[in-house]
Amino acid sequence: MILVRNKEEMSKLPKNVVIWMALFVIPNYLAACCSLPAQVGERDFSTMDLLISTTDMPDGWELRKEPGDITERNMLEASGATFIVPDGEFGDIASISIARYQNPKEAEQIFKSYFFPSTSDPLPSQWQSSTIKASQFNLSCSNRPEPSPPTCWWAARYEEYIVEFMTVMLPSYMTMDDLGEVIHAIDSKMMKYLGNSQP
Repeated sequence: MILVRNKEEMSKLPKNVVIWMALFVIPNYLAACCSLPAQVGERDFSTMDLLISTTDMPDGWELRKEPGDITERNMLEASGATFIVPDGEFGDIASISIARYQNPKEAEQIFKSYFFPSTSDPLPSQWQSSTIKASQFNLSCSNRPEPSPPTCWWAARYEEYIVEFMTVMLPSYMTMDDLGEVIHAIDSKMMKYLGNSQP
């Protein structure tokens, strides 16, 4: 290894050594210590393709509006859909959003920043959580002032994607068993697409 302590020693080095350091040693050192993870390659599907539909929801739910793209800073792409119970009393809605980030590392950091494991509720035993293939996931439920029904949020990371699903919990339209089935539908669809695609 060539160790240069000051400008005088640099001036004493052979010219070809100085050029070699400038062209190879310094750039490689900077790349090794300071580079960020590269952006993932193109996928042969979009976030719109990953969204669930009314067929994945319990009976009685309808689309509130057609699924669409979401424009947010720092995302490669994102899409979302909103569902509603037409005869609901409390603006009963459920929504899903799927965002794609630069790479799995960035998605992991974002997930850790916004979805703290300490806030996660225990998964119901009937969900068979061991079958969920997400790299990270979180379930959180909260009660609203009566007579409003409680609300549950599900978030999960799949490689460079983060999925969020929010729903009100209604005995006739969305029980914990129903929510578990929706989550497994999301999980299956994500794995189906990611398993057949290489970025």
